[in-house]
Amino acid sequence: MDSFRSGDLLLSSGQSYDLIFMDYKFDDAPEDGITISEKIRDFDQKVTIVFLSGYSDIVFDTFRIGAFRFLTKPVDKDRFNEMMNSFISRIDNTHVIPLQANRNNVVIKENKILYIESNGRYSLIYTVDSSDPVCCHEGISSIESRLQSSSFFRCQRSFLVNLRHINGHRYSSVILDNGKVLAVSRKKYRNFLERYLLIINQ
Repeated sequence: MDSFRSGDLLLSSGQSYDLIFMDYKFDDAPEDGITISEKIRDFDQKVTIVFLSGYSDIVFDTFRIGAFRFLTKPVDKDRFNEMMNSFISRIDNTHVIPLQANRNNVVIKENKILYIESNGRYSLIYTVDSSDPVCCHEGISSIESRLQSSSFFRCQRSFLVNLRHINGHRYSSVILDNGKVLAVSRKKYRNFLERYLLIINQ
């Protein structure tokens, strides 16, 4: 989870997000949250924007830029939880997995996961949105048991790969969409090939 002191810093970051919590006023920043949201909509129509503000008189302006919710400060816990449940249920009708990472609760779309790497009692989750992994406080086997999608394959003990993000394969390895090469256990290659062909032909 990232935070920015102003909307301009958010825009200049170049990052894409599924959910943005937007305030109306920023310290020492000339542009307000409505203006920043309009600029975001110029290049991203899908991102969910939730306003958190004490300026209740701007609630109708937030509808104009397609805000998902308007929550007044201080934020009511029940209203926040309702909003998060609604958000999770609507995003692309795709499977999501809740995780604990860096002392934060995060939600990741399963179809955006490239692969998962075991790191002792932890796991490193690599996604299409970032070159930096999400460090998750959960072992790879535990995560594998909670994934709802059938697109994941344990190509070796330490790696779980999303078959939908494979761009090519050899007898002993696979090449992912981002160019990353992962080894495939010889004992698992035949099973991998059957699963992979089944997924790409769906």
